[in-house]
Amino acid sequence: MQNVDWSSQASLTLDNKPKCFVGWMKNNLPSCDLVKEPGNWCNCTSLWDTTISTFTWQNTTYNMLAWNANEHMVNSRPTTPILAQAFFTFNSEKAFKDSFAHSSPSLWLAVWDTALSLQESLEYGYTRLQLIDAAATSSVSLGLNRKELPGRKPAYDYQISAITTVRQMDLTCDLSDGYSGPCRVTMLIQYPSFNRDIVTHKKGMDQWDIAAAVGSWMSLFQILSWLLSLLALQR
Repeated sequence: MQNVDWSSQASLTLDNKPKCFVGWMKNNLPSCDLVKEPGNWCNCTSLWDTTISTFTWQNTTYNMLAWNANEHMVNSRPTTPILAQAFFTFNSEKAFKDSFAHSSPSLWLAVWDTALSLQESLEYGYTRLQLIDAAATSSVSLGLNRKELPGRKPAYDYQISAITTVRQMDLTCDLSDGYSGPCRVTMLIQYPSFNRDIVTHKKGMDQWDIAAAVGSWMSLFQILSWLLSLLALQR
């Protein structure tokens, strides 16, 4: 996701087609929907959006390019790498004029359960935006945290447990300095473990429960006062 009002953000482009692979990058891998044995390496490039859409959140507009996993991505082995790659351009001169600093191009990353929309995921706290270095290979480790909240559809909050980056040597995509083609943002995504936490919220006491609880305490105090009165009379 690219904040359109922030010139230090990378400008997403479809001049080069985004790529995706389960396992390492090999263009001759079969499409994931054709692989019969779950867990085999495959090509998931077709799961990228074919257009760059816009998304507005908290009065900020983003250009968004989404990669959407489906049932053919089921894998039985943790730590299996998923490599997702998209392309962008950048204008370092404009970024410097706007911010008076030489900034590296950045992007926002959101990982959410498609049982919910991105809007719902952000609004209900199932995901949050993570700032990443666009001109790098980022290793993203995800944790499984399932939320079952009253009145809402159960969904996963994919907790990002770690992001490490390896920078590219140069920016071939700099529009103000010898542009020679789009740069690439690369994410290496994996689940270190399939262990999961399940978060549930039970409904608290309503007004009748509170009234009943108060009444029981009042009755207890009344009984105690009667007992003390009887003891005082006996003395």
